[in-house]
Amino acid sequence: MENRIRPLREVPEAGRLLAQAFKDAWPDFFADRSVEAIEEVMFAEGSPLPAILVAAVDGRVAGTVALRARSVETHEHLGPWVTGLWVTPDLRGLGLGRDLMLAITEEAAARGFREIYAVTNTARGLFEKLGWQRVEEIVYHGEEVTLFRKGQ
Repeated sequence: MENRIRPLREVPEAGRLLAQAFKDAWPDFFADRSVEAIEEVMFAEGSPLPAILVAAVDGRVAGTVALRARSVETHEHLGPWVTGLWVTPDLRGLGLGRDLMLAITEEAAARGFREIYAVTNTARGLFEKLGWQRVEEIVYHGEEVTLFRKGQ
């Protein structure tokens, strides 16, 4: 299994595939948005942010993660944020999530960010294994999530 992580700009066709995957994975959250609208909002890179990475396994789009200036509206004073960590269901458990998180952490450091933040309700164990610190429990879009911080 060959795993490569590259910037989205090097794999432009991945944006549409990932937008569809996000719509399928979170139907309630994206119910009122088209795949095209999701792609435009979630998978458009900018300068300096967002930075979007794509994992490919054997040439197939297998996951993504992004670094964004903003994420959690109640915590606008914090940032940047690691968002949109996703791995295709049939390839979970193989370390792709870890690899994506390590890659986006390196990307943040290369861009000069000394601290980064994230919220999750499903990947708490992964964040803790990678040395992220729990900051607080918050309610975000109606779900209890853990806010994490990683210092560089």
